[in-house]
Amino acid sequence: ESGQAVAFFSLEMGMNQLMMRLACSGARVNSRDVRAGRLGDVAKRQLWAEIAKIEQLSIHWCCRSGITVQEATNEVAKLQARQDVGLVVFDYIGLASSEGESQNVRVSNISKGLQRMSRNLGVALLAASQLSRAIEMRGDGEPKLSDLRDSGSLEQDADKVLFLHLAKDKQTAKMILAKNRNGAAGVGIRRVTFLADYATFADMAR
Repeated sequence: ESGQAVAFFSLEMGMNQLMMRLACSGARVNSRDVRAGRLGDVAKRQLWAEIAKIEQLSIHWCCRSGITVQEATNEVAKLQARQDVGLVVFDYIGLASSEGESQNVRVSNISKGLQRMSRNLGVALLAASQLSRAIEMRGDGEPKLSDLRDSGSLEQDADKVLFLHLAKDKQTAKMILAKNRNGAAGVGIRRVTFLADYATFADMAR
């Protein structure tokens, strides 16, 4: 919406799925009702208006599984030659292809490749990562930096690490800034609520 382009690499979901999630979230339309064909006229108008709005945005989708970081970098460089790229979204690290004799080495190579992309092309980069299953063994279930899956390089290479910790009630959540290279890190920097019907988080009313 700021006028800059966004390059969105989705290695797990297709473009139609992503578009529908964005549209339902923005229009505040229940995604389950969309899939079941239960939308009323008002909700339909809201949804189509949001889809039309999204289509006007400079979002460039790449929904190819198993892409390498070098391939993604080449795509971003081509886009950058045509317009100002403000953000690259990479979802998610564990599904990218990379050489290496172990998963730890592969994830480390992907992490460092994404860091180089951000620095060399001068773009902000948001990369999603899975967490270790060990988190389920702890009583509070609150994520820590050591829970980043498969490689310590993720913690080392990132400028910021942000966790979303969903409470047991599945409605409230805490955004935890676990690492902030150029500032102070803190726990519970913002409390939010999870709107399951729209697959989105929103600020809680005070």
